[in-house]
Order: sequence, then structure tokens, then C-alpha cells
Amino acid sequence: EFRVSRIQTRWQPALEFMESRMNQYLENHAEAAVPSQVVLSFDVIPTNPPSDTAADPSQPFHRPFIRWYPGETVTPGMLPVEAYNPKASEFVQVPRFP
Repeated sequence: EFRVSRIQTRWQPALEFMESRMNQYLENHAEAAVPSQVVLSFDVIPTNPPSDTAADPSQPFHRPFIRWYPGETVTPGMLPVEAYNPKASEFVQVPRFP
């Protein structure tokens, strides 16, 4: 389920992780430029409840979570990351938590 409030309250550790991974990559690849965007994503491995032994579980799939544009100016009132809305299959800007 897509909920903006989850991003509004948990975006800072995710951004710190993305910055750290980007910096680590840039340190190891001196010729590389700062990327235009960084996407944090994860793999989903669906499982059936233990009582449902007859059905085959769905296939694993990859899902984006948040996107960040290093070095870009942040829109006033918005977070520096965008959230992925799986129902709309797009990233959306997230307002700062009031």
C-alpha cells in the first residue's frame, strides 16, 4: 500500500544511505561523474500463508522505492526525495511533514 506518510517520516535514513552508496561508488570510480539521479529499490518475494499449500507463490519482482537528484535544488515545501507510487507506476513529489 502506498502511503506518503511513510516517506515523510522515514526519508532521512534512506537519503543518508543513498548518499553513502553514491559517494562510495564515486570513490571507487574516479572517472565517474555524479549521477543525475539515485534510486533506492528493493526486491519483493511474495509468499503464501502457511495454510495455503496448494497455490504457487507469485514470482519475485523488483520495485523502486524513492528517487533523489543529487545537487538539484529542492522545491520549497517538498522533501529532497520522490516516492514511487506503484499503482500509478511513477515517482511523485512528497510534501514535508507538517
